[in-house]
Amino acid sequence: MPVRKQIVEAAMKAFGVPLDKIIETGVEQIQALEGYIRTSAADTDKLLAESRARIDHLEQEIRDVRAVMDQRTKEQASIAAACNAKKVDVQRVLEFFGQEAVARVVRESPKLHDPSSGEVSGPGNRT
Repeated sequence: MPVRKQIVEAAMKAFGVPLDKIIETGVEQIQALEGYIRTSAADTDKLLAESRARIDHLEQEIRDVRAVMDQRTKEQASIAAACNAKKVDVQRVLEFFGQEAVARVVRESPKLHDPSSGEVSGPGNRT
């Protein structure tokens, strides 16, 4: 290896190429590459921190939405239970008048629909 080095040094001197300039350029390139690695690593760390913060925020939003969904589901169950209890009370009153009378009124009323027809009544769906 020392012979090879001597040959290269001699050739460089013969062509007027300063060896110190080659060494300086090589070290400068290594330092620039190291700087790029550090800058890139800092950018990556920043991106990762921002991404983690965003993920944390989104996960909190998901928890909040799920809490709203759970609350609404509980409210709906309560509404259904209260309405079903009231329907039972009303059904008792209708039973007092008899099934035939109720069926006749349902058939003749423009406000009501026959449950056996498959139509659904409700707000905005008047037949």
